[in-house]
Amino acid sequence: MKTVHRTISVLLATKNRPSLIYNCVKSLLKSTYNNFEIILVDQSTTNETYKLISSLHANQLKYIRSTETGKTKSINKAIRIASGEIISL
Repeated sequence: MKTVHRTISVLLATKNRPSLIYNCVKSLLKSTYNNFEIILVDQSTTNETYKLISSLHANQLKYIRSTETGKTKSINKAIRIASGEIISL
């Protein structure tokens, strides 16, 4: 039986939590399952999250800066961008 490795889209929304989201993304990148993308929608008021996340140099990561407020709006934006067969929140 052939194992199917479906693409997973991991959706993250953050606001002013650079260290927490950095550690989360870093942990995801260590996964042994490699058929995934991470979509991070950042509503932060500073550039600290962007600076930390961009230092990871991860091809699986899509970073979106958003001026809209609210987790629901961020997740909806990420869903529209997601290309995975499975979506994880």
